[in-house]
Amino acid sequence: MKQRDDVEQILREVFRDIAATTDADGALTEQLIGAAKSRVRPTTSHRRRVSRGAWLKPVLAAAVVAVISGGIALVAQLPRHGGPASGPSSSTTPSASGAPGPTNPARSPTAISTGTTSPSVSGGPQPMRCTVPLPASWRAAMADPVLQASGVSTADGLVASSGTLAVAPNGDALAFRTTAAAPRGQLVLIAPNRSVRVLYNLPTLDPGPGYGGPVAPNLYAAQVNTQWAVFALGIPAGQSITAELVAVRLADGATRVVRPQLQGKALMDVIISDPVLLNNSLFWREADASGVGSVYRFDLTVGSRATLATGQLYSEPQLVGGAVTWTTGTPGDAKLHWYGTPSMPAGFTVNPGKGAPFFLRDGSNYAWQGSSDPSSDQRDTILLSLGSAPPTVVYTAPNKGDSASPQALSGPYLVFDDTNNLIVLDTRTGAATQLAQYQPGTRALAAGGTIAINQTDAKASMKLILLRTDELPELHC
Repeated sequence: MKQRDDVEQILREVFRDIAATTDADGALTEQLIGAAKSRVRPTTSHRRRVSRGAWLKPVLAAAVVAVISGGIALVAQLPRHGGPASGPSSSTTPSASGAPGPTNPARSPTAISTGTTSPSVSGGPQPMRCTVPLPASWRAAMADPVLQASGVSTADGLVASSGTLAVAPNGDALAFRTTAAAPRGQLVLIAPNRSVRVLYNLPTLDPGPGYGGPVAPNLYAAQVNTQWAVFALGIPAGQSITAELVAVRLADGATRVVRPQLQGKALMDVIISDPVLLNNSLFWREADASGVGSVYRFDLTVGSRATLATGQLYSEPQLVGGAVTWTTGTPGDAKLHWYGTPSMPAGFTVNPGKGAPFFLRDGSNYAWQGSSDPSSDQRDTILLSLGSAPPTVVYTAPNKGDSASPQALSGPYLVFDDTNNLIVLDTRTGAATQLAQYQPGTRALAAGGTIAINQTDAKASMKLILLRTDELPELHC
């Protein structure tokens, strides 16, 4: 309980100034505290055990960004790209380099770090060679958000430390917004031409006995492809408890509750993972606090559920290279399983004991996080592979502990976080520029020629920016 009290104290300090002007009765502050703690999510199979007790201070600051009435918040989402699925299989594939980096340390605005570079591959991607001022055309695009909000007056919209939003293969951006007419929030799809389509209006959920009646749920963990948008609804009971998994068919807006809500004690006893979308199927894990449970696949077209694994589950489903992977067993005896055949470049590893590192795919091009020689200081690196070519190290963090986290890959542009800034690298020229200073909630994702950026600042102001890569000029040293 002491750690939980520490978290609440930190959150009260974070929201103190905002609440003073937007939360006269104090109710909002309590919603924000519960919503922020809901997004502190461990990565092992014992997530609920950790999230209900041992709160993680280092990632707390990035756990929540909320929006004013009439404003917006972007849905939390890891970079994911779909692909063909052939059926369940089990293996211990593939091998090479790359490992998850450390949690990013506290940040403060600084100059862009050029890091270190490797010799370029002839005809291949160019490593980062220089930093240049943000060109005028890029600056104009960054200054023209499609949605914007300042201040905080609702906790319905969340942005977690794992990501900010979802982008469909056609370039549409999935976002969350609140309006005066929809104070609980709406899930919307924003096209590159800025037209907005409402997909889902958040309802109230009744958790059952012991919860004091219906509550406004949290919406998070959204994913989207050309056919479906999927997401989780959580009950904000001090921390968010995943209650339902929902899918919306884009063709006609029809809504399907994939995993219905439990109530009362059962709601607390079952840990439901974030959903994973692959083509017409939704994958998730349900387990108890010890990690024993099942992995499910739900066919969204016919409405049937199949059990893919049962027993000790070390990790929850994850989308990697157009296939879904999860791990069974224990840390010392973990086994990797796949649904579908992953498309992955040479030099990329999914470690059964650690999972996949930050991994991006744009067609046949790939970028992922690795590390330098462990016999030295083992700094974060970013590797880029074009087609079947061997990977090239395009960026190496200048210091051990500095972040090198790839966030978005679209054509020649690679967007990454270098601990202090959100950087875009033009891999044709090796020139890079700063898109934004890092603040908790600042993230990027790309698909279909769109780079979507959720930019936040220290005052909880946020905006959604959509960049079309075919409309931006090259960067040059």
